[in-house]
Amino acid sequence: FLPIPFQMVPCAVACILLGCNIPVAMLLVWISNPVTIGPMMYFAYRVGLTILGMETPSIPESPNFDWFFEQLLDIWQPLIVGCLTCGLIAGLIGFFGVRSYYRWKIMRYIQQRRQR
Repeated sequence: FLPIPFQMVPCAVACILLGCNIPVAMLLVWISNPVTIGPMMYFAYRVGLTILGMETPSIPESPNFDWFFEQLLDIWQPLIVGCLTCGLIAGLIGFFGVRSYYRWKIMRYIQQRRQR
């Protein structure tokens, strides 16, 4: 959930250091692709606004580049807080989801083996 350029490189380095499955990690990195990154960042920004108790800034009738760059100074904090929160929650859901699936698969295998 962090807006990192070339996110595959830090992911590969982290996988090597932590001994993770590199192909699976590379596939999961592409969940945030050019099509999905906009909605993901907006959602994370809204989560960050909620956590920090901040209000949504108003948008002028005719936004321009100057207004946009001024807003970057205001949105970085809720964006980072939201990205870290969403990343933590998604990571925990993924971790426990895979762990539960693996446990279910092993239990099913053991039951089938006993039946044979």
